[in-house]
Amino acid sequence: MTPKTRLSMTQVNPLGSSGSWEAAVVLGLATWSYVLLSTVVSFATFPDQTKMLLAVVLITVAIIINMVVAAPRSREYRRYDFFLVAGLALGAALLQSAASPGGVASIATDWGPLALAGILASASAFRPRFDLLWAGFSAAVIVGIQKTLESRSSELPFGLVYFVLMAVAPIVIVTLGQAAYTGYAIRSLKAWRRGFQQTQEQSNSFAAMGTARTIAQGLLSEFGVDVQPLLVRILQSGRITATDVDLAAAAAERIRSRLVTLSAQTWLERLPVEAIDDDAVTEKFDVASRAAVTALVSGMNAQGLSGLIVRLTPVADSSRIQVHISSQHSQSRFALRAKLAPIFRVLYVVFFNVSAVYGTGTLTVQFDYGVE
Repeated sequence: MTPKTRLSMTQVNPLGSSGSWEAAVVLGLATWSYVLLSTVVSFATFPDQTKMLLAVVLITVAIIINMVVAAPRSREYRRYDFFLVAGLALGAALLQSAASPGGVASIATDWGPLALAGILASASAFRPRFDLLWAGFSAAVIVGIQKTLESRSSELPFGLVYFVLMAVAPIVIVTLGQAAYTGYAIRSLKAWRRGFQQTQEQSNSFAAMGTARTIAQGLLSEFGVDVQPLLVRILQSGRITATDVDLAAAAAERIRSRLVTLSAQTWLERLPVEAIDDDAVTEKFDVASRAAVTALVSGMNAQGLSGLIVRLTPVADSSRIQVHISSQHSQSRFALRAKLAPIFRVLYVVFFNVSAVYGTGTLTVQFDYGVE
């Protein structure tokens, strides 16, 4: 029996990963600001300041790793990445608790559990809720055990249960809340995707008709350059001469040759670029990736880049295809980056290992398609 696949929100809707990343950045910066403020205010009261500094370092590393691997330009947010981030945040929470003086006063300024909850919340969109529940409840159990042991040397005016719950509650609440939200969001995204696919299938015939009409209009305009002078000449003279017959045959041959050329072209060769595809891998690209490449080429042309050369190279022993686009320009690098930023935002979501090298008068774009 095939195991049920658990998906994250960004796996169901890859284009949503950019918005999830922005939320992760905001939550990460808010958590880090809270940690620093709480540490600075109460640093002098901590008996073990070395542990406190190490806890701050661990939580900082966890926040940085979480933001980096969650970025749209990065690879997939793997389970290993998630548990590494959660483990670092848990270690910071344990160290912070061990460095605190204990008692009721420490609960009000204890940033460890709250920072751990913030990290779990910021990473919840990138992993299935099963991973979030597993990490959240494991962290809650470990923190609860530490607080129970810590209670032996602390004064607890409100009792052990209150002491432990004040530390465990934020983790449990965030874990349950984010897991419920993630489950609802995934169901909504799946329903939306099914409805979108049905609508797309129903409109395929209309889209095909529209595309065919656009192509036909372009061909008529192109072929009119050859046919129109001949027809005008015949209408003006009122008769067909042997020269007209020869001209009509030549025009027919040019039209036939052009139609044959168009039918043999790939989607990449129809773009205004020089395409190099020695291994004939162009047709392996899906609709979304073709649209992204087309948008990139159109955007680069619109921004004044010239001499575009697209080279497709399959990677040995892999399904991956490397796309290399070189071009020339005469603009400042800063202005060009600003103009192409929206297009690169799409590339970071659709492709992998996206990179852009701005040289003197040149721009080289490279990315991978088909990464498993």
